[in-house]
Amino acid sequence: MDAISKGEPYNIVITELGMPRITGREVVQRIKEVSPNIPAIVRTGWDGESAPKEADAILCKTVRPLT
Repeated sequence: MDAISKGEPYNIVITELGMPRITGREVVQRIKEVSPNIPAIVRTGWDGESAPKEADAILCKTVRPLT
């Protein structure tokens, strides 16, 4: 059972652009179909131009933790 059907929608989704079986582009498209107000961030090491236009933001690799 997913979060939305349990009445506990996600606050934000962060996905990798390149993944096996499903791409980050597909993840973002499906999220926006179900709930267009959920922010979707795409993480990528590729050119940010390859991220889906539906994404709310692009997070380029390498991500470093705050210290």
